[in-house]
Amino acid sequence: MDDLSEDDREATASAAIAAVERYLAAFNARDEEAMVAALHFPHVRVGVGRATVRESAAEYMEGFDFDAFAERLGWERSEADSMEAVQVGARGVNVAVRITRYGEGDTTIHTFDTIYLVTEEDGKWAIRAGSGIAPTR
Repeated sequence: MDDLSEDDREATASAAIAAVERYLAAFNARDEEAMVAALHFPHVRVGVGRATVRESAAEYMEGFDFDAFAERLGWERSEADSMEAVQVGARGVNVAVRITRYGEGDTTIHTFDTIYLVTEEDGKWAIRAGSGIAPTR
């Protein structure tokens, strides 16, 4: 068990949540450079029936096509409806997030829950892994 003071726990949780917020803002802006800057590598994603490990930012972006994603879902943006640090340690935080994806005219595409495992390495808080079961349509 970490012997963090309440102030340290709050500061650590805030740093982790800020990392997730940076990632979501970059995702919505389709800013690939900022998006991968909010991640640690190797980076792990766990979804329905599989886990994917991306060793580098380049490999991560090779596996993702914003245009195809947006077209397939009719996606325009994603919003965090809630975000909570559910486990807090000195150098790692699990952040539970409920996300709603929106399409044209603010229509709701779907809502899903995900967990981001956020870690501190060399003074940088970033997402090391994510686990969620987001609908594919």
